[in-house]
Amino acid sequence: MRNDRIGARRVRLRAARGIALLTAAVIAFAPAAVGAAAPPGAASAEAAPAGTASANGTGAPFRENVSSARADGFGSDSGAADGVDAIDEHLAEYLRVHRTPGLALVTLADGDVRVRVHGTTGAGEPVGEDTPMRIGSMSKAFTALAVLQQVDAERFDLDDPVAGLLPELHMVDDRYRSITVEHLLAHRSGLAATALEYASDPASAPAETVARLADEGLASAPGTATLYSNAGYAVLARLVERTADADFGDYLEREIFTPLGMASTITTDRCDVEPAGLARGFTLFGPVRLAVPELPLACAGSGGIVSTARDMAAWLRFQVGDGTSPDTGEVLLRPETFAAFHKVPDDEARGDEGPDESTYGYGWHSTTADTPTSTPGGSDAGTDGEGNSERAQLVGHGGTLATFASGIEFSSRTGAGAVVLANGAGDPMVLTHNAIVAVDGGTTLPTSNPFDTFNAVLSGIAALVLLGGVLVVVRSRRWAERRAGRRAERPAEGRTEGRTEGSIARTRLATVLRLVPLALFLLLGAALPWLGATLMGVGEPVAAYRIVLWLYPAVLLLGVAIVLAAGSGLTVRLVQLMRHERPRQVRQRTPVTPGRGPRR
Repeated sequence: MRNDRIGARRVRLRAARGIALLTAAVIAFAPAAVGAAAPPGAASAEAAPAGTASANGTGAPFRENVSSARADGFGSDSGAADGVDAIDEHLAEYLRVHRTPGLALVTLADGDVRVRVHGTTGAGEPVGEDTPMRIGSMSKAFTALAVLQQVDAERFDLDDPVAGLLPELHMVDDRYRSITVEHLLAHRSGLAATALEYASDPASAPAETVARLADEGLASAPGTATLYSNAGYAVLARLVERTADADFGDYLEREIFTPLGMASTITTDRCDVEPAGLARGFTLFGPVRLAVPELPLACAGSGGIVSTARDMAAWLRFQVGDGTSPDTGEVLLRPETFAAFHKVPDDEARGDEGPDESTYGYGWHSTTADTPTSTPGGSDAGTDGEGNSERAQLVGHGGTLATFASGIEFSSRTGAGAVVLANGAGDPMVLTHNAIVAVDGGTTLPTSNPFDTFNAVLSGIAALVLLGGVLVVVRSRRWAERRAGRRAERPAEGRTEGRTEGSIARTRLATVLRLVPLALFLLLGAALPWLGATLMGVGEPVAAYRIVLWLYPAVLLLGVAIVLAAGSGLTVRLVQLMRHERPRQVRQRTPVTPGRGPRR
């Protein structure tokens, strides 16, 4: 009996030590997620070539190349030179806050294209001008350009119903028949934001996405609300295929990539496809970063383009031009169509969030910033007539995937612009904005990482949960002894046998009820990732757990902590109850031979 108790005590101590060690690791990690991490360039400094300079003494190295390619004469003579140091400071701050593993920043000012590169790829190679990265939803502008080219070719008009142009499109909601091409471009089709977004088996082609819409309805009447929809841009990609009689990827290469000199840019129908040369991006959790495959998503027409800093510089120069290729002069869009390309429709319908300073046009967000307007020659055509600056319009779009983040923003008036390609999560649109403000002047945006706080809070809760699990395990033996002692109590004299059995049943029921909370916590921990993804509109369990694993690892950490704490506590309590259920006479009675007294 004594040996049994010693063995059980050793088991409990080992379990408690294991959980305590895990708890200590989580507690130690939580403040690290909030505090400043090691300089972001530390891991990549060795990979940087000779001559790498420190960015304003922050310890975040990056390399820079300068091209004197003109961007159609836009910009002022002094803005670019004066803003170089400020751009370096913004870049260094961004790298420090977001701990980005690899990044390329393209800036355009006064016709000069500058490319700053930092860090390494998922394969450990230094990031350069020709490093392929996924650009995410920045791909939508390419799809919009392809659609507008069909309008220029008079194959259809923006106000034509899509159902008439694409007979294969069917939905359970008859209102889909009134969806126009413009509705899809401006995200006003009524398609739900999560329609087919996170299917466990994503579509592999635009035609497949269109076919799957047959089982979908509309969240609102077409033209009445803005609902961001990736599926809508897949429909546009299929529309281009039908009207141009070409595969969507082949069309982009022939009509857009090649004329603009974007020789290293390709498109894929799924985001998890890894074409040659594309290294994996990173998932980030505080200071921890892991190169992992991209989240499986259908991204034809909405987010499937893979490009480089060099190619995106060509794309940026095209945006501040007049619809022709800056290098060859080939016309991609008529001037009036090109002007509409960056314009937000006057009848823009806003979502439930109400009016703000951001609207959506044809593949672009049009954002108003506190940036003084200027024109070549230094005139005050962009002022209020008294020399005071107006609020200039910046056009751009972000691109967010699980392992890549990107952003592009530019001013059509000043010709300044910026592109960010990164192989880890962050907020690239803040960096593009601040890079433009450094040249044109205006109000900068703060660089912050809210995920640090989010991860730290959930990690702290996970630590508390594990501490609670340790206490439950340590106290399980005493708890079981109390429950077993109550069951072993003899009924008072005068009570009937029925009352005795009823008392035992009630005691057992009370014991079971005391185990229910642990069982519920166990279920909660297992279901927590699914519950979190459900709030995003993801109903499929497989897709839900996959999304949380890629995008919100802190939620998964908390779920695992709850399962470990509740599961270990429940298991140890049940084991202790089973041990104390044995009759005392079996565990303690010493055999005595009949007719003989005890040995002397």
